Amino acid sequence: MKRTTLSGAFARPAAALLALLLALALFTPALAAGETDSIQITVDLQSNGDAVITEVWSLRNVSDVTEWCFALYNLTDASVDSLTVHDELGRQYETLDAWNVNASRAEKEFRCGIATTSEGYEICWGVEFGTHTYTIRYTLRNLVKGYQDGAGFNHMFISAGDPLREASVLIGYEGVPLEDGNADIWGFGNSVSELFFTTDGRIFAGTTAAFSSSDSMIVLCRFVPDLFSPAVVYDRSVDDLVNRALEGSDYGDRDDDYGGAKPPVHPGTSYPAPSRSPWRFAAFGLFPILVVAITGFAVASLLRSARTLPTDGGGRQSLPSLSKADYSRDLPFGGDLLATYYTLKKVGRLPSETSLLGCYLLRWSMQGHLQVEERERRGLFGRDSSSVVLFPDRQPDLPALELELYNMLLSAAGSNRVLEEKELQRWSQRNHSRITGWETSAAEAGRRALRAAGDLAPGPSRTLLGFIPLSPPEVFTEQGFGRAVDTIGFWKYLKDFTIINERRAVEVDLWDDYLVFAVLFGIAEQVAKEFKDLYPGYFEQPHTASGTGRPVFVPYGMIYSASRMSQASRRGVQAAQQTSSSFSGGGGGFSGGGGGGFSGGGGRGGR
Repeated sequence: MKRTTLSGAFARPAAALLALLLALALFTPALAAGETDSIQITVDLQSNGDAVITEVWSLRNVSDVTEWCFALYNLTDASVDSLTVHDELGRQYETLDAWNVNASRAEKEFRCGIATTSEGYEICWGVEFGTHTYTIRYTLRNLVKGYQDGAGFNHMFISAGDPLREASVLIGYEGVPLEDGNADIWGFGNSVSELFFTTDGRIFAGTTAAFSSSDSMIVLCRFVPDLFSPAVVYDRSVDDLVNRALEGSDYGDRDDDYGGAKPPVHPGTSYPAPSRSPWRFAAFGLFPILVVAITGFAVASLLRSARTLPTDGGGRQSLPSLSKADYSRDLPFGGDLLATYYTLKKVGRLPSETSLLGCYLLRWSMQGHLQVEERERRGLFGRDSSSVVLFPDRQPDLPALELELYNMLLSAAGSNRVLEEKELQRWSQRNHSRITGWETSAAEAGRRALRAAGDLAPGPSRTLLGFIPLSPPEVFTEQGFGRAVDTIGFWKYLKDFTIINERRAVEVDLWDDYLVFAVLFGIAEQVAKEFKDLYPGYFEQPHTASGTGRPVFVPYGMIYSASRMSQASRRGVQAAQQTSSSFSGGGGGFSGGGGGGFSGGGGRGGR
């Protein structure tokens, strides 16, 4: 049985170079264990100085390890408790009283725990092979310490480790806006991050470029007196904390990092700057370059390998273009929206990442869980329209992944439970990591559905240099490839609906699904117009909502508005990824040096 690819054979010179780079990478343990793609952290400060911390970790290509962990060392007068871990499917892991790092994979599966060492704490959880997203929540007691003239902390939220595509920390305080008037902020540990106060009164630290393996993220905060009532109070000035951290940094050499003025620097103990030895460069300069190169070649190889499938006849096979596809009238993958989303993403045909958000807005509206509509506004230059989402007082009964998105959008709507188009765009810009994290979870759920249905399967075993085993790629099966082809055919069927003069009698519920998939394909407005021309009664007669049993109308504007809301979210995410100038005041860039005297840190990765 021969194997063919959707996109052509991988060039032999590239494969040889990949083999060489992978051989060099055998000296980098993180690559054997897997990779951390992104880390998004939310910190909710409490008045007594505690912090409830939620971390979302996206891991890729996990193999050969039984657990993932990160350290919280150097916790003077502080402790960690109340650990919970959930995976991307919403499963809550069992929290063990004591964590045994030497336990077997089976003993660690779906379990988590806190390992105590002489240096501090290690947050640990069992991991599965492949790509997964984990949400870790714990309480860090006494993060904020009291001083004679204020309060503050200097904490390493993200340790050095494998390279990261994206990292962020969002810090808020129990309904009290944090701003220039009551807080001063600094960042240390890397030169590729920004730090600022958000318009909703929180502190944001986030990457503007990929993290190297030597980068970390340390945030220093100094608060005015009486803002907190910490349980731990020191008999010294909070400036001692600040000055120790600023030693060795470049904050004193620039005028744009402390509210437009240089930060205060007082005489004090000198702390040595980070080592500049040749070995440090070799370890933290050369290896990141190798990692980037290896990752690039590996991803290119895997993208090709992931699209391979066994065929009896051999030869090249590729997905047809939209114009050359044969019409298919059946819902893709039996109507599984997430499986279709993952397939389009996998083969590079997904029009927009946030189109899935629009799909669910439309589906929930059809099910009676919310209302999406278009509203007319009167402005200085005449009238225009805006899309809005109206949330009822009741909580819907939805699957865990859908409910997560529903609650995110509800939080974006605020107390009036009305989410406007521009409001969603601003919220998505401030919370882009939450949107992209949810999209990653949705894609993973789609991948699992394809595996369960027999549309994806492990590929053939592979070795490097004839003896080093490599993780096999996932490939489309014959069935899966055929269904992927039918997906393109269904897309074409919807797009050319009026051209082919299709007038079959179709159940109303099926029309609902057709329109939802049209949002995913990015042609919702066109398809809705065609449906309206052929079947005007569909938009004029009430339907029984499957979610509530109540009568609902599906006006043309509902489809249009759901599509516009997803576009608004995408604009917000893109704006956050493309610009670093959207802060309300204070802040600036991170310093690569300095940061001494921090709590936390100690490493991260699989073992």
